[in-house]
Amino acid sequence: MNGHRWVFVAPVTDLAFNLIVETPNGQRWTHTNRLVQTADAASNTSASHCVASS
Repeated sequence: MNGHRWVFVAPVTDLAFNLIVETPNGQRWTHTNRLVQTADAASNTSASHCVASS
């Protein structure tokens, strides 16, 4: 829609985690949470640029 891949995360946990979304060309989008902290939802509608393929 806007030429980008979108990422939406809605974790329901208080565990520690590191979420990394990586595109084939090496772009990264990350979301982290510390132990015993309630994780927040996150979104990014321009996380990585789309490249048209034929």
